[in-house]
Amino acid sequence: MRVNLLHRTGAQQQSLPHGEHLVLDLGLEPIILAGADGDEVVQEVLGSALVRPLTNASDILFRQGVMQDFLQHPDLLQSLYDVTGRAIAAEHEARRHSLSMFDRPGSRLHDSVALLYLLLDFLKELRQLADTNTSMVRSEGVLAFLSATRDDLSDDYLEEVAFHLRSLRFTAGIPATVRVSPGNGITDYRLDQPTERRWRLLDLISMPRRSPYMVTLAERDEAGGSALRNMRDFSLNDLADTMERSAKHVQGYLHRLHREAAFYIGAVNLLQTFTRRNIATCFPESDDSLTPVLTFTALCDAGLALRGQGAPVPVDLDADGRTLILITGANSGGKTTFLRSVGIAQLLTQAGLPVPARSFRTAPAGQILTHFKREEDASFTSGKLDEELSRMSGLVPDLMPGSLILFNESFASTSEAEGSEIARNIVLALTQRGIRVVYVTHMYQLAKGLDEMHDGTHLFMRTVLTAEGQPTYQLHPGAPEPRSNGIEMYDRVFHH
Repeated sequence: MRVNLLHRTGAQQQSLPHGEHLVLDLGLEPIILAGADGDEVVQEVLGSALVRPLTNASDILFRQGVMQDFLQHPDLLQSLYDVTGRAIAAEHEARRHSLSMFDRPGSRLHDSVALLYLLLDFLKELRQLADTNTSMVRSEGVLAFLSATRDDLSDDYLEEVAFHLRSLRFTAGIPATVRVSPGNGITDYRLDQPTERRWRLLDLISMPRRSPYMVTLAERDEAGGSALRNMRDFSLNDLADTMERSAKHVQGYLHRLHREAAFYIGAVNLLQTFTRRNIATCFPESDDSLTPVLTFTALCDAGLALRGQGAPVPVDLDADGRTLILITGANSGGKTTFLRSVGIAQLLTQAGLPVPARSFRTAPAGQILTHFKREEDASFTSGKLDEELSRMSGLVPDLMPGSLILFNESFASTSEAEGSEIARNIVLALTQRGIRVVYVTHMYQLAKGLDEMHDGTHLFMRTVLTAEGQPTYQLHPGAPEPRSNGIEMYDRVFHH
């Protein structure tokens, strides 16, 4: 039985290295919580998906198509989540009453048969959902899932499974064939086909017939009882193993479906939250181009918007063909907000989710990494620059052409001359290997040196202030200027 609502082939994406830094640096928690809406399963699944990005455009389009289908048919999505959730709850309850404490084949077989019989009702519910909805969906993922559900869980199949499960209760005894060895031992255990007892009226009003092959043990014949139990265990062992595997397969199917439905529950919740906050959203375009692609209109920082800290100012950008975007300007002018908005939008795109922008187009990145400034090392075992260099060294092995790395005030903990030289060498080494860089900095020497290279793959942007020196939280293309926020504050305080 197949699910494949998140991945066309069922193959799972690898988690990004340093994913915990992404969550912290980009402020992903409000996004995850908004999507979860209090559901712990949705929260875990959505958080995991954001740090396991899809890396090609076709997979992103596949997931977007599934989400659009569920937006059109929310009752189907909720039913899939509810049915599988009830199945998992019933499974947990059954485990509380299982005989698994007795690690014998008979006990294991009993538990597996009982669990499969219990889960059969939930499989029937899924089949009914497939019957009702297959003709209404359009996406490749949902259509394939519902069609496979109808084929795999046909009426004949479900009836046959129910019949065999009833037979495996062995109400008429355990039929087995064995051989007697030359030393009068018993070998070659083989369980015969069990038959379901079909009661007739005569059976109910008459005494049952005694089998001619009946062995009666003496009351205290412990050796005989042990031998009989061993015969039973040997006869049932292979069947118990098979039924355990079958039960785990069905459990795995229901758990996978529950988690994959949970992702889309979170996606729909997130989109509805954006809509309630009057945040423009779009399904982003992804482009597998070998050259850098990044263009958007009215992009805002989703985390900032969801934290309720005022309406974020939307930003436009055309950075196609640019391997480096370097942002300079005044403090509190929107540089870090812009950096986070780009990183969040990239992750949302590669999760197959809507983006808080009027339009957004990008190339999927093989790796998405951050290098944000940190507080001083509390243990005093190293300085800030040592820590930054060590952290950068830890990121390098994970980088590959097409990766995206976001720097926020990196290497500014030393003198500007030294920090600029370190940052310049790192930035050039990365971009020359096809790694995309977005860098926020106050280091004018770094910005000026890179600008003087007149490299067409470099894009420079700066914050925009009003005539009174107030931030507008807008960023426009422009060469870096030798001004700092400290100078601007001095001018405002002492010259006005």
